[in-house]
Amino acid sequence: MILLMAGASDDGLATIRAEALKALLRTRGQYPPRLWWARRNRRTVATAMVIDSPGRSGILLHACPDSAGVEGEALAETVAAASRDALQYRGLAFVQAMFDPHQTAEMDMVQAGGFEFLAGLVNMKLELTTFTPSWQKAGLEWRRFGEFSEGQLADLIAATYDGSLDCPRLSGLRGMSDVLEAHKACGVFHPASWWMVVVEATPVGCVLVNDSVSGQTGEVVYLGVVAAHRRRGVARAMVRRAADDAYRRRRTALLLAVDEENHHAMRLYEEEGFRQTHRQWAFFMTAKMASRG
Repeated sequence: MILLMAGASDDGLATIRAEALKALLRTRGQYPPRLWWARRNRRTVATAMVIDSPGRSGILLHACPDSAGVEGEALAETVAAASRDALQYRGLAFVQAMFDPHQTAEMDMVQAGGFEFLAGLVNMKLELTTFTPSWQKAGLEWRRFGEFSEGQLADLIAATYDGSLDCPRLSGLRGMSDVLEAHKACGVFHPASWWMVVVEATPVGCVLVNDSVSGQTGEVVYLGVVAAHRRRGVARAMVRRAADDAYRRRRTALLLAVDEENHHAMRLYEEEGFRQTHRQWAFFMTAKMASRG
């Protein structure tokens, strides 16, 4: 079943996928994941599970629809059952699934199982080997994590959601303490690279950067500016500060993901030297969606 969950195929990657899946199962989730499967004539035709993540979210794993022996309709039903179980009985706020654009069979299958489209995500990368620091901007006060409370940061992030174009359908699904836990769990938490920007004693934006698991790159896990201070150069200054900090810590690159509908942010990142690496489509299911199934 591990091979089936990892996407058994003839491409020679099944063993690698299975090992990656087993590593994920060892390290993620507050509760042991429950494997759901469908059988026909004593033969397994579908498998799915949801792994809990910090911040009351879950990651959907499932058999590849194109794998030998997998039945598409049974797989959609199994995905729906596993997701409903996680949402209704394990208290998750939402379950998400990520796909590359060419994985049309997978996307059709999860939608048949009750998932809805969340966002198209553009993954971007800034090479830091030839980076030139230039983050200073007059009138901004910079505070590191520890110089503000988590409550202050939570209030600021909540304020930046107003009018945000980054995955707006997730807004309000979780409490801010859950949101902070999720941000901390992205890669390796590096509090010295979590910054709050203050203008005239008022917090106006924040940029949160963690390290990758390998430690070679940094990742912007959140960047936001309150509506009243947008289009004033605050976001650009935070991007540059994040890049400068990663550069000084000898990281080779700075990574981020942005909603493809957030055209202003994408343009800013491109102007600052970020280049697109790949795209992913995100789907999600909430308890309300699950109750309609």
